[in-house]
Amino acid sequence: DAIVRLGEDNDPSIKGSVLLFDSSKELLFQASAPSLPDDYQELFANGIPTRPKAGSCGTAAYRKERVIITDIANNPLFKPFEEVVKRAVNNGLLAVWSQPIISSDGELLGTIANYSNKLGEPSADNLMVLEWSARIAAIAIERKQAEEALRQSEEQYRNLFENANDLIQAVKPDGHFLYVNTAWRKALGYSAKDVKNLKVTNILPENQIARIMKALQGLANGGTVKNIETTFISKYGKEIDVEGNGRGIFQDGEFIGAIGIFRDITERKRMEEQLREEREQLDAQNEELRTINEELQATEEELQHSQERLERMFESVTDGISVINLNGVITKVNQRTVEIHGFASED
Repeated sequence: DAIVRLGEDNDPSIKGSVLLFDSSKELLFQASAPSLPDDYQELFANGIPTRPKAGSCGTAAYRKERVIITDIANNPLFKPFEEVVKRAVNNGLLAVWSQPIISSDGELLGTIANYSNKLGEPSADNLMVLEWSARIAAIAIERKQAEEALRQSEEQYRNLFENANDLIQAVKPDGHFLYVNTAWRKALGYSAKDVKNLKVTNILPENQIARIMKALQGLANGGTVKNIETTFISKYGKEIDVEGNGRGIFQDGEFIGAIGIFRDITERKRMEEQLREEREQLDAQNEELRTINEELQATEEELQHSQERLERMFESVTDGISVINLNGVITKVNQRTVEIHGFASED
């Protein structure tokens, strides 16, 4: 309304309006018209088309240039809109000049129009105020759109963070938490109220604090942290092993905090520890088997040596020795037996 009032305050014979362009519908919709009669405004509730002959505002939007109509009742741009002309004249709206509102990159944002209760051309002062009003409106609309885009973006990221399974936290330079997501609060057992009074050092074991604070300082200097492992301690003392990445948050070149995204690896660490223990047990068993194997080899070698010694003794005695099985068959004789009986050992 303040932008519309610029023209109205400059010339009491003027009633202004601002229309915003809906690109998805290719229509202009009323945004502000504090002084225009209600019965005139209601004609535009469903929007104004942007085309070559669509009154002053629709035509100005289509052409992307100013349109001046000195006599609404007799101008061809208003000819298709008999009811609009009728109500305009009945309400003393006799002339109108419309200026398109153009963004910094040349896109149509809307139109601003000043209706006069006098027939004829606008003054140079009227046109200057109209042009400046359009420029101010463009700045205001773009800022509003940027704020809305930022709000939507923040909302999307917030929804993404809130619905994530990972533990997400943002920390101020002094260690206090700026933000933690739902998964973080559930895992650590803290309420949103609790978090306001927490510092990152409150959730770390003593032996981890120095290392993590050093990493935070690295983020403040523009670095990043990848796959860092640490342990979080819940409100009830439960230890949660986590692994995550972190980066700094900067505003106008100034470090204002750090964001970290962590995943709970407690189960993975438990399994790794179990595998380590099983591997150690397996290594111990393998070592035991190796020792047994070495002992068996030593025993086998000793038996071999003993057998060789017995064989030498068997052959070296001066008496004849024969080995006979249970069936009475001679299975082995020594050399002395061969010499005594005069037959070969093969016989």
